[in-house]
Amino acid sequence: MIARDITKIGTLGNTINEPNCTTLAIKGNFGESAGLVSFSTFEQAAEALIDEEIDAMAVPYAYPNGYKLIMNKSLLVSDIFTFIIPSLVFGSKEPNAKAEYKILFNHAATDPLVNEINAEWGNQVHVNSNSAACLNVLENTDSCCAITNSACAQQYGLYSHQILRAAIKMPFVVFIKNRKYT
Repeated sequence: MIARDITKIGTLGNTINEPNCTTLAIKGNFGESAGLVSFSTFEQAAEALIDEEIDAMAVPYAYPNGYKLIMNKSLLVSDIFTFIIPSLVFGSKEPNAKAEYKILFNHAATDPLVNEINAEWGNQVHVNSNSAACLNVLENTDSCCAITNSACAQQYGLYSHQILRAAIKMPFVVFIKNRKYT
């Protein structure tokens, strides 16, 4: 558990109660009462950190643009912790998997898992989070599928057709504002 004076920690999410991997990791490491603040993108969380609206932010190591945050002179890596994230799954709103779907929704971090899916799709659409992948499937009238985590699939009522990765011990990077460049 990371011990520091953090009262507001930002991360990706629509709400502080959605079960995306980073929200679960923050609650698991900082406690359920962590002052979690949700942002549409990690970049928006970074801006809020720089503007001192939050005290820290957490980003999963798998985030494809994490290097930009590390190289930002206004941000400083303060800690790294690991957390076992929920299984990453392929799912849809249909109880039985189909051979073909019109659209696959997924976060870019899960792109390496795409070739392991036992189905086909017409278009692939990147979204900002696992929760967004689920919500896009639910809101779309076309036959859609998603790569998401099992906790999101369960919360949003998607059926998990295939476990793509189970029990990944994911590193999370905690950033604070770099006071040297204030």
